[in-house]
Amino acid sequence: MQLLRLGLTVLLTVTAFQISAKPIPNSGEGNFYDDKERGWYHFERDIEPDEPEEQEEPPVAPPPPPETEPQKTVEPTPDTTTIVINAQWLRDNLPVLLDGAMNNPTDRNLSAYYYAQRMAADMSTRFGMRTREFFEKETMLSEEHRRPTKAFVLNQHADQTRQNRKQALEQVFNQAGLWMFFVSDCGYCHQQTPVMNELARQHGANVLYISLDGNVLPNHPDLNYRDDSTGAVRDRFGIQIQRTPTILLVKNDGSEAIVISEGMIPLSDLEQTVLAHADDAGWLDEGEYLATQEVRNVTAIDEQAPVEVTVPSGNESTAPEALVELMKKRLNKFDHSSAKKFEE
Repeated sequence: MQLLRLGLTVLLTVTAFQISAKPIPNSGEGNFYDDKERGWYHFERDIEPDEPEEQEEPPVAPPPPPETEPQKTVEPTPDTTTIVINAQWLRDNLPVLLDGAMNNPTDRNLSAYYYAQRMAADMSTRFGMRTREFFEKETMLSEEHRRPTKAFVLNQHADQTRQNRKQALEQVFNQAGLWMFFVSDCGYCHQQTPVMNELARQHGANVLYISLDGNVLPNHPDLNYRDDSTGAVRDRFGIQIQRTPTILLVKNDGSEAIVISEGMIPLSDLEQTVLAHADDAGWLDEGEYLATQEVRNVTAIDEQAPVEVTVPSGNESTAPEALVELMKKRLNKFDHSSAKKFEE
């Protein structure tokens, strides 16, 4: 038994010596003595690298649904009425709103009135601006045709009017003369006499002075006058003199006598009055008289007859257009204040 143990001991010793004497191949990691901490019985085996596990791609999240507007809850609305705020509404309601604001000037009442008033003012401004633009294009309605306002045109208009007035007065005084009734102690008659003389000098008027008291005017000894202290002249023409001076426009043949002034009258007014009465008497035609006026009386209405237009039956709505055409036709017959009508 002891021999057996001794044999095993020897065998193990020899085996161990053989193992320890066998050189260890250089693996690049050093030899045993360089790595003695691993111990005598350290064993390593080649470990094959693990193959990388296939990683599953994370699932792609589905695209978000398109954004939609949140659905609004439709609430039932009460019955409503649309009110058109126009000129008629403002005309009817502004006085009511003003009364409310004056009687009870709360913020609500004041706001209602003043904002309505502002709307009326804005509508008026819009109307005015469009009117100005319209008249710049619609020359037939221009007030410049009555009397120009620009200095360049106004000077020529004034010169032409004076010339027309002179021609018209000369035409009148070819048909009629002036009589001035006076009394010798009338201071107004003294002052009026030089005006009458100037009218005669400028326009060739035939002026006859008639004394109601039979005396001549002082300071005018050479005055050509006729004594009517008996009233024969007044009785013949049916004239009643109540004030002096009284001036008459008398037809040359004595067929007409028109009182044109009672009291003093300046030269320019006397000229205009003579022309107006001559026009009424038919001694001037309409165009000749209009040409003597600073402001031309250009009107498209006939004072003696109503304005009438003719439209197809059933088309009464076209009356405004028919009126426009009628007015244009009537206005076109007048001479303008700064233009002369051309006729071939």
